Amino acid sequence: MDETETDDIAGPKTVRNDAEIRGLLGIVSPQELAGALGVYVGTLKQWRYRGVGPPYVSSERNVYYRLHDVVEYLHKRTKHPVNTEASGGEEKRQEG
Repeated sequence: MDETETDDIAGPKTVRNDAEIRGLLGIVSPQELAGALGVYVGTLKQWRYRGVGPPYVSSERNVYYRLHDVVEYLHKRTKHPVNTEASGGEEKRQEG
């Protein structure tokens, strides 16, 4: 199903595609997330199987990622490099 008709309270029916509806719901598909992260869809599948990676929602045969969960996942893994010259040549990392 690519498009859904919705009744706007004040106007005529508008047609929204699945990507627009997901955007309104704040979710992305594995294909969209893989593209954004620069990984393969199969990598996301492996992460789900292994219990790593961002949290996901499964519904029947579909998998989705909530945007706020993805942002939180990335935030927890943010590395903050320290100036290597000031630390004697060693890079120290602090987790966010």
